[in-house]
Amino acid sequence: SPPDARIYLDAGAAEPPTMLRNAEAMDKLLHRKGARNLHFFADPKGNHSERAWRRRLIKALRFQFGTSKRLAY
Repeated sequence: SPPDARIYLDAGAAEPPTMLRNAEAMDKLLHRKGARNLHFFADPKGNHSERAWRRRLIKALRFQFGTSKRLAY
């Protein structure tokens, strides 16, 4: 991937059990592979629903397409 590529991952603690574990594993793998502009957020209240995704979307979009390399959670 290009050196300035940004990757955002998130998962909720209230999602199916494998979802958060798999997202955490992907985060670790991408770090090991050299991803530098990577943000992972484990939402302690997040579930697998549009409502939960909507809560996280604007911050994810700002990270992904904006100038911020950090998120304020």
